[in-house]
Amino acid sequence: MAIFSKCEVTAGPHGQQVVATAPVDPGTALVVDEEVIFAVECQHMQSRCALCCCTCEEEVTGVACKACDARCARDPSLQRWADAAQLLGPAQGSVALCAAALAAGTIDFSKLVQDSRELDSRTLQIFQLVAGNLGRITKRTEEDCFACIQAARLNAHALVDHAAGSTPGLDRFDDLTGVQLGQLLSEPLSRFDHACDANAYLSVDIRPGLPIRATVRSLRAISPHEPVTLCYLPHAGNTTEIRRQRLQEAYDFKCECRLCASTTLDALLRCPRGPPEEAIKCLDGAWTALSVDNNEAADEIGRRADDAWRALPPTHGFKLQLDLLRITTKARLRASDLDLRCRMFLGALAVSPELTVAATDPLTRARVLFLGGDVDAARALAAVCLGVDGARAAFPN
Repeated sequence: MAIFSKCEVTAGPHGQQVVATAPVDPGTALVVDEEVIFAVECQHMQSRCALCCCTCEEEVTGVACKACDARCARDPSLQRWADAAQLLGPAQGSVALCAAALAAGTIDFSKLVQDSRELDSRTLQIFQLVAGNLGRITKRTEEDCFACIQAARLNAHALVDHAAGSTPGLDRFDDLTGVQLGQLLSEPLSRFDHACDANAYLSVDIRPGLPIRATVRSLRAISPHEPVTLCYLPHAGNTTEIRRQRLQEAYDFKCECRLCASTTLDALLRCPRGPPEEAIKCLDGAWTALSVDNNEAADEIGRRADDAWRALPPTHGFKLQLDLLRITTKARLRASDLDLRCRMFLGALAVSPELTVAATDPLTRARVLFLGGDVDAARALAAVCLGVDGARAAFPN
């Protein structure tokens, strides 16, 4: 059962929401849940346990590590979860997440927000096929399984390992906050509303042989009766139009948070001397190269973008995106000018606190500090999101 501290679930303008019941200091653990269900992405299935998400350092015969195999012998719901993961194999996303949840039987899908959107023909065909298979595994009707898959898609959160990778936090190319290992589902976590400038953050502890522990921590001080919010999607440096479009596509709502209502912020992101079209193409191309580990190509494309965007002010939103890309590339290539890049980036963020919120989250700033050599400052900032132990794990000496 999830443990709530200084907050509670109440009725909100768009359904249920979580609000603070007392003054909350930054870094406070508001919700701790050890009954989350998750599904590992395809690319990690050979190296990660399907039941605790630990790295399997020794050979396993099925989908679980040896410690979780022993747990399955004592817990029938865990065994059903393992059987579903074994049977569905390469299924991922909401399909695998729904299969795990239905097999384990620990999620009440009737309490989740339901997704009634029409599906494109290809997605509809896939969901119908999987729903039929799930029906045979879980003894539910095909229609029920279909509805559960859609609900899983709408209520899922990213399962991110912030301490993974040879260079901490630099293996996920969209927001630099860690490696996305899959998706997780939890009834308590589904109650949190979204805000692009969220006042809370979801962190996940991966404990070998034990259930995953999900913790919602406050990012800043929260007043009594104030809604506690999470940011559903990465949005570093994106304008209101782009953020709203992505949220609409993924979660079917129009964001009306404080950040989206800020005309000042969009003016900063869309200053009169906007980036030329070729520079935007360079940025997209460089991130694509990084995503397939082609670091040298990303570095070359980044140099071209540097030249194209030389006229932009350092606090321009797209310029900050480029700086993050260059820092990522320099870290992977272990370049000598990495420290200088980090100091310039942090200096640009210090100019405009409002832009800082849109440009990057605290963990990204912590990683820039870490890469620039300031380990203590990085840990202090990361501890707000991950706790002291999590910050030490994410930023080792």
